Amino acid sequence: MEDHRRSFTVERCLGRGGFGEVYLAEMSGRGGLSTSVALKVLRRDLAPDGAAIQRLRDEGRHLARLDHPSILRVHDLVVLDGRVALVTEYVAGEDLEGCLRSVDRIGARALVEVIGRIASALEAAWSAPLGEGGRPLRLAHRDIKPSNIRIGRYGEVKLLDFGIARSDEVTREARTQTDMMIGSPPYMAPERFLDNDVRLSSDLYSLGATLLEGLLGRRAFDLPVTMLAAHAVDASRYRAYVDARIAELSDPPAALVELVRALLQHDPSTRPAAPDLVRACEDLVDALPGLTLVEWCRAHPFTQTMVRGELDGRLVTAEGTFDLPAPPLPKVVTGSTLPRARGWLGVALGSLSVVSASAVVVLVLVVVAGLAAVRFGRLGTGSGDVPSPSTIAVPASPAPGPVAPAPGVVDPGVGLPEPVDPRPSGPTPRPPAPPPTRPTPVEASPAPPPVAPAPAAPPPVVRSLGRVGVSGEAESLTLVRGSTRVVAPAEVEAGAWSFTAVFPGGRTTSGTVQVPPGATVTLHCGARMGSCLTR
Repeated sequence: MEDHRRSFTVERCLGRGGFGEVYLAEMSGRGGLSTSVALKVLRRDLAPDGAAIQRLRDEGRHLARLDHPSILRVHDLVVLDGRVALVTEYVAGEDLEGCLRSVDRIGARALVEVIGRIASALEAAWSAPLGEGGRPLRLAHRDIKPSNIRIGRYGEVKLLDFGIARSDEVTREARTQTDMMIGSPPYMAPERFLDNDVRLSSDLYSLGATLLEGLLGRRAFDLPVTMLAAHAVDASRYRAYVDARIAELSDPPAALVELVRALLQHDPSTRPAAPDLVRACEDLVDALPGLTLVEWCRAHPFTQTMVRGELDGRLVTAEGTFDLPAPPLPKVVTGSTLPRARGWLGVALGSLSVVSASAVVVLVLVVVAGLAAVRFGRLGTGSGDVPSPSTIAVPASPAPGPVAPAPGVVDPGVGLPEPVDPRPSGPTPRPPAPPPTRPTPVEASPAPPPVAPAPAAPPPVVRSLGRVGVSGEAESLTLVRGSTRVVAPAEVEAGAWSFTAVFPGGRTTSGTVQVPPGATVTLHCGARMGSCLTR
C-alpha cells in the first residue's frame, strides 16, 4: 500500500529558543508536490500534556482561523521523530529586530509601512468572524515585538508566534495563572501589568513601542520590570518618561511624533482604533521621505543565522498528526457572571470572596441541620425512632387547601397550643342513614362541534436594507452571512456581514462590516496594507 504521509527534508536550523528549534525544510506530500516550509519543533523532553505543547496547538488553531496577507499561514501539526512540530509557510528574510540592528537599519518610511501592515493584521484577528453568526473572534496577540515580525526579501510582512494569543470568545488548551504576567515587559502596555483583560488597544501600544524603538535605534522601554510596573500605576511619571524619549529624536516630522504619542497613551481608551492607525500609516508612507519597504528590502543584504540543530540534513516522515479543529464556542451564560480577577488586587478580592461564600454555605448547612433535628424530634414515635421509608404513605396527589394538624400534635411551624373542643365528651349518637334512592337517568345532550378559531393574519415582514460599496484596489469583494453570498457593490439586509476581498495577484483579506439600516457603507481596499476599511 502506498504511503501518503508527509515527509520533510530538513535543510538547516533557522533559530533556537527555550522550547525548541525552527527549521527550514522541503515538504513532500501526495502527488509528489513539494514546497518550502518552516518547522517549529518542540524539545523532545517536553511532557505530551504540558503547557508548551498545548500552546503550540493553540497557535495552530488560531492561525488556521485567520486569512490575512500579513498573518503566517499554517499547514499542519505533526509528530516528527517523536517531537511535536507546527508546519507553517516559510518566509525568506529576517526578523524586524535584525533589521533595526543592522548597519543599514530600516528607515522611518519603511518602518511606518510595517507598523501599518501589522495593525491591519491585528484588526483582522480581532474582527474575524466566528462561525455563521458573524460574531467577531476578538483575538489579541499579546506579544507584539520586533522579533515576532518577519520581513521578507520581497517586502512581505508577517506576524509570527500566536502562542500566547488570547480570545474571550474561544477555549484555549493552555491555561495561565490569574496573576501571572504573560508577554515581553518592554513592549507591554501599562494596563497589562494590572489586569488580564483582552484588548486590541494593548497590542497597538506594543506597535507604538516598536515604532519608537525603530526611530531611536535602541529599545525605548529598556527598564527593570519593577520600574515598568511603577509607570503602570503612575500616569504622570509614565508620561514624563515617554516625553523624555521622544525628545531624543532628531528633528522628526510632527505627524510621526503625533502618531507615536497617540499609540503610547497611558489610558487604552484614548489610543487610536486599528482602522484609524492603518489609515494614518498609509498617509504617512505617502508623505515621508526615504525608501519604501520594497525598495529597502531590495537593497538590504539579509543575513542567515548559523545554528546547529538535531534534525539538520535529515529526511523525516510525519509519524502522526494532531487535529486542528476550531475551538468550541463558549456556552451562553445568563444572569450574573463571575468578575475577572485584576492583578494582585483581584487575587486578594477573589480570595476574600471565596472565604465569605464558604462561611455562608457552612452557616446555611448548620441552620438546615438544626431545623431538621427539631422537626424529626417532634414528629417521631415515642421511642424516638424515625419510621422507615417503607412505612410512610405517599399520597397520589396533594389535597387542595390547608391541612389542619392532627389532634394532640403541635405544628412546629406555628408554635401555638392546641385549641380546646367545647363540645361534651363521650360518644356522639350517629344519625340514621337515609334510604337509598335510585338516580333518575338524564338524557345527555350532544356537545356542540368545536369551532376552529379564525387564523390570525401573519405580521408583515419588514426588511431593513442597507448598501455596501467598494473602492480602491480590490478586484472583487464578496459578502457572506450564513448561506447568503453577495458580490459588492450590492444592497443587503442590515446587520453584520463577513467579507473577503481579492487583490491583484491573488492576495486576499477578510473581515466584518456592520451595515446600518438605510445607509451606504463603502469599503476602501488597499493592496499595500492588505486591508479593507470603512470610509
